Amino acid sequence: MTIRHLAVRFAPVLLLLLNACDVFDEFAREFDLSPAGMVSNRSAMEAYRQGLVYLNGDGVERDEAKAAGLFVEAADKGSRDAAFQLGLLYQRGAGVPQHDGIALEWFEKAASMGHPEAQLLTGQAYATGRGASRDSAWAARWYGKAADQGLAPAQHLLGMAYARGQGLPRDQVAAYQWLSLAAAQKDANAGRERAAMAKQMTKKELKTANARVRKWHAQPKGGPVDAPTVRFAQVTLGELGFEAGPVDGLFGPRTRQALSAYQAKAGIETDGALTAEVVEKLKTDHLPGGATVARSMH
Repeated sequence: MTIRHLAVRFAPVLLLLLNACDVFDEFAREFDLSPAGMVSNRSAMEAYRQGLVYLNGDGVERDEAKAAGLFVEAADKGSRDAAFQLGLLYQRGAGVPQHDGIALEWFEKAASMGHPEAQLLTGQAYATGRGASRDSAWAARWYGKAADQGLAPAQHLLGMAYARGQGLPRDQVAAYQWLSLAAAQKDANAGRERAAMAKQMTKKELKTANARVRKWHAQPKGGPVDAPTVRFAQVTLGELGFEAGPVDGLFGPRTRQALSAYQAKAGIETDGALTAEVVEKLKTDHLPGGATVARSMH
């Protein structure tokens, strides 16, 4: 029998013992006996949709705190959309205390389940140090994941990361490619930055970049070991003194060999596999703050 059921069953006894209706009212409010507050067999989608009802005041009084509770239930059951909404609520301090660190935890949870907007905001948080220490390389990884799904703002930021060498090697061809893809989706700033960059590029570089743009297609189902993650590993291995070859997002023999050498030195299983655990270890070990990567791809 749950605490809520006990509270209801023994309410008269409590009233007699405490002789204070106000005390019991407070007790009942604490456990929220309303249907929205009770533990239920709702699916993640049902809890998420009900949370949106309270968040938007759709036929009910707007209640962001109640929405947050329902989003927690949905997120715990695997809803990436609910985790994203919780990140937004904590970021704004709406219905919950404002807390950038907790907001980032929810954004990163949604991002790890493939939510592109959450991936973008996770990248921005690490790039600016909002809720965590600044880490340009980790930010670029999340921008890359969202960019691969076709999110224009992420493509723009990934292009600028390449242009400035922030978390990735400076690479005008890659920068032009990603800025072009963002500009094609009406990102005006990306278009202006691409035009300025074109003036500094050779005809050969422009031809290569435009060929990449034509061949590119969205990859909405990128796994945990995708090109952005491999690029992060390649950058980090290079920082740590293990030559992994060009930062191209391809998990080839040189990258695998460098990873095996890193694993051996780190005292972990030396199998050359880029698992989620190894990625987290690389994140912990690489240079603080995600220092600018000065070397070029070319």
